[in-house]
Amino acid sequence: MNSKWLKLAVIVAVQFYEFPAALPAVSEDAGANKESIADKQQQIMDKLGSVAAKVRKLSVVPVRLPSSFLNMNDELKELALYPVIVHAERSRYEIDIAYTTDCGGAYACTYARFGGSDAPYQSPKGDINLRVILAAGLTGDFVADKCRLNCGEGVLKWTQGGFYYELAMKAFSQREMVEIANSAISAP
Repeated sequence: MNSKWLKLAVIVAVQFYEFPAALPAVSEDAGANKESIADKQQQIMDKLGSVAAKVRKLSVVPVRLPSSFLNMNDELKELALYPVIVHAERSRYEIDIAYTTDCGGAYACTYARFGGSDAPYQSPKGDINLRVILAAGLTGDFVADKCRLNCGEGVLKWTQGGFYYELAMKAFSQREMVEIANSAISAP
């Protein structure tokens, strides 16, 4: 790319997007930093549990949520994340972890998506399509696209107890998503 156009693109990006003046400082005390990450994760998991309780009252599909799902780091712990019910019907549900309370299931403001249904999910193909081994003798299908202009969410789908489940997350590896799905599969 011509350096003139690159400079113009940077100027336009800075003018149209509100970038923070500085990133939050990383704590010198690693122990305190780990505690704050754990505290943030626990707060979100508590909120997620409350949202799941509401969904359980509306859907016959057993809610499958992991005991932990956050790939927490210093930058992420500074963000506000909200569990949001996108759908909660008798035959299906979708719970998103979003960057805002009014995301409405939009891709741009969703960090993670957990869904369950009494009917199979559509299975679009991606650049990466793998059968994976999950907990409790189950198998699942992992689908992801290679990063181009942006990195889409990876999707992991499986069937459990006659119901269909879907986990979609941004910037998580296949291995991490299998661990998260295993946590959900093993949850009571």
